[in-house]
Amino acid sequence: MIIYFLTLVTKNLPVKFSQP
Repeated sequence: MIIYFLTLVTKNLPVKFSQP
C-alpha cells in the first residue's frame, strides 16, 4: 500500500507546484 501512496504523492507533487 506504501507504493500506491508514494505514487499518489509523486503525481500530486507537480500538480501542487503547478497550481498556487
